[in-house]
Amino acid sequence: MDKLVFSDMVNDIQYQIDVELKIEFRDCLKGIDNVSDFSISTEEDVYRIMVRLRNYSLGEVKRVFHSFVEFTEYSGGTVYIRKNTDTSIEYEMITFNANKKGFYCKFCFKGR
Repeated sequence: MDKLVFSDMVNDIQYQIDVELKIEFRDCLKGIDNVSDFSISTEEDVYRIMVRLRNYSLGEVKRVFHSFVEFTEYSGGTVYIRKNTDTSIEYEMITFNANKKGFYCKFCFKGR
């Protein structure tokens, strides 16, 4: 997916920051054995999630990220993009319901 198309989709959704969502995110990440540490913060209407993995590789990052998506996504739709850097693997994800209400997450995955 093109970054411009993703940006257009980001603008069409009404985002919510919710304490219950943050708890759901925390519970999901705590349940994944390869996660050694994580932090969840919010900035405006975006969740920022930093995850450190014990066994860091693209395959493991994908597995952990997709577990998170499966656990948290809404029924209306979910889209995400991935970017690899020299020191991390980053994802941006939006998920929404039929009324175009949802949440937006920015992930940064790193090794220990």
